[in-house]
Formats: sequence, structure tokens, C-alpha cells
Amino acid sequence: MKQLENTLSLRVDCDSSSKLKISRFSRKKSINKSGRLTLKKLTAEEHAFLETCEGRTLAEKIYLFTNPRQFCVCGKPAIFSNYTKGYRKYCSPQCSNADPEKINKTKASFEAKYGAGVTNAQQIPGVSERTKDTKMALYGYSGANVVLAQQTKLRRYGDPGFVNIEKGMKTKLTKYGSPGYNNREKARTTCLEKYGCA
Repeated sequence: MKQLENTLSLRVDCDSSSKLKISRFSRKKSINKSGRLTLKKLTAEEHAFLETCEGRTLAEKIYLFTNPRQFCVCGKPAIFSNYTKGYRKYCSPQCSNADPEKINKTKASFEAKYGAGVTNAQQIPGVSERTKDTKMALYGYSGANVVLAQQTKLRRYGDPGFVNIEKGMKTKLTKYGSPGYNNREKARTTCLEKYGCA
């Protein structure tokens, strides 16, 4: 709380022509339990000042007065959490899951807990058998439900083996400029990496 009061009492430049004492906000401020900052009864001058400042929310604008904007490992701006926590480390779950540091930490945790060679939950002895047993008990099958997929395709499209070729060609045309695009070069490099031959 003391840090917040010190931050809000700073004299801040938003642009070279107007200065505004943030201490004017401090007597009107309130922080809720989740750390969100709300200001009440702002004057027109204060609203105009905050409109020109960087940040989407009021708390983010005030946070950016004393702290730098943070970016994700992918280079995109990180997501702002609240005034007390600041920015999250990642911009999305995909970036979080793709971070090599997090992957290595997860693997190390699995190996420490379950032994060498175990790097994910499906490699733990007995887990895959329990998964199959649970699927069998709940749904009556242990693998992928091909029959249900075929029934859905039959109901929706009138063909149990339906594949929307037109939609695929349209997507390839939009993304790659050719309706028959096929990345053979990437396929060759993948085969070389995995199997040692193209």
C-alpha cells in the first residue's frame, strides 16, 4: 500500500505540454481485494490526461508510469494482470507451454517424482491402463470413438467418411496462394530428422 501511495504521489509527464500530479488521484483511489485500482470522481482534465497515456485499463496506465511494459518470449506484449502483480510472463497458454524453460522444469519434476525416463503423465506405469479402463467403463470403448465420428458425419453431411475438400482448398489458397499446396520440403526435413532418410 505504501508503494502504491509513493507511486501515485510522483509527478508524471504524459506529454511535454501537460504535467499532472498523480497525488490528486491518491485521495480518490480505492483498491479492491483482487488488487484492481478504481478511481472515483475524476475531473475532465484528469480524464483527458489518462486518455493520452499508454495502457488499456486505468490500473495499467498508472502501473506504466513507474514500470516498463513487459513482453512475452514470443515478442508480443504480455497480458496485464493488475496493479500489484503487473504483467504476466506470457501472452497466451501456447507461449507458456512452448517455453523451453517451463518444458525442462516439467520434465525434471516428472523425472524426480517418478524416475528416469518419465517426462509426462502417460509414461507413468499404470496410467494408460487406467485411462483405457475408465473409457471402457464410461463409454464402452477404450480407443478413439470412430463409430461416433462416422455417425456424426452421416447425420451432418450424409456420408460417414466425409472430408470437406473444398474448405481445405480454400484455406490453402488463402494461406499459401495455391489450392493444392503441399509443403514437401518440410516433410523431407522431418523424415530426415526422425528416420534418417527422405
